Amino acid sequence: MKIFLPFFILASIFTAGNAQVVKTDTTNAPLVYPKNQKKLIQSDFMYSIAVSGYSYQQLPKIMNQVNYSDYKSSYLNGLMIKFNDNQISYRLTGYYYKDDISFKNNCNSCEIAKGKLTDYSFKIGFEKNISYSSVQPYFGVDLGYRYNQFQGTSYDFNSGAALYDANAQKNSVVFSPFFGLRYNFVNHFSIGAEAGLDILYSYERQEKTPVGSFPSVNKYNRWEYLLKPLSMITLQYSFGSVY
Repeated sequence: MKIFLPFFILASIFTAGNAQVVKTDTTNAPLVYPKNQKKLIQSDFMYSIAVSGYSYQQLPKIMNQVNYSDYKSSYLNGLMIKFNDNQISYRLTGYYYKDDISFKNNCNSCEIAKGKLTDYSFKIGFEKNISYSSVQPYFGVDLGYRYNQFQGTSYDFNSGAALYDANAQKNSVVFSPFFGLRYNFVNHFSIGAEAGLDILYSYERQEKTPVGSFPSVNKYNRWEYLLKPLSMITLQYSFGSVY
């Protein structure tokens, strides 16, 4: 029995040494960090919703408006819902604008028209991201419907006398290519700026009722091209993680 005791001790030491080596080797395995430590971007989520905080753009021409190429600013007037599929997002966009306006009509010294303008649109389209980074350029196209209406009165430029009441309406099909830039500054949230062009084909109805007379109605079909240097500045929230 004493003869085998030294061999038993040596075998025990050898086994313990091997166990220690195995344990030490496992510390060299790569560390796996939880996925929630990653900074997530729009394409990591299934859905996004965005609010338009500001826009600067041309509006459709009203009657024979002289300064129709001027730009209008508006605030908190748009909402967008997106369905994200990797680098492509499908989007639904709504826009609404209403304000009291005045403008020169027919010529600079002919008439001043004053009244209420209502303008809104609904579009469906897509956008494609160019990169997966936190700063994401993108481009896309929207297609939809736009409605524009002016209700007011036109006055003589010199005397200020009322000439006629006006009701001008446009129903348009709109095609809108755009380009944008989005920055994902924190998980779920991003800010973006977008510029584009509205190409409209409109059916327009102008009704004029002169003072003390009967109304007259004129109808037109027209093309319009409206520039949008800042069609929207958005704050976006993304949710429904794909992980």
